[in-house]
Parts: sequence; C-alpha cells; structure tokens
Amino acid sequence: MGKEASEMPKHKGIKEKVFEILSKQKKPMHVAELTALVKKQLPMEGKTPEKTVNAICQRHPEIKRVGPGTFQKS
Repeated sequence: MGKEASEMPKHKGIKEKVFEILSKQKKPMHVAELTALVKKQLPMEGKTPEKTVNAICQRHPEIKRVGPGTFQKS
C-alpha cells in the first residue's frame, strides 16, 4: 500500500520555507544564506543541508538561478 509516515520525504516543509523566504526577501540569495535562514525555522537533520536547499531551488518552477549558487523568486 502507501508509505508509512517515517518513510515519506521530509522536504515538503523545507520547500515551502525556501519559497517563502525568497518571496519575502525580494532579492537574490546565496544557498548558504538561504540555508541558514531555513535552519533557524525548521530542523534539518541531513548531512548536507546546503545541497538539499540547492536541489530544491534548482527544481522549483518559480525559483530561478541568477548566479553560481544564487537564486531568486521568478
């Protein structure tokens, strides 16, 4: 059947938070700065939180890359 709660991806809250922060900032942000803000608001238990945030930004249809490791809401 379906996956149990412990097997479900935990990125949904992180995706929403990344988009919310970029929407509020209204300026390009580097992944390191963005990750620091996300970590203040949500627990990120993975070993590579910056890579997680970077992957979210690259895949989000409303976020565009404007420089190396730098993203903004499109």
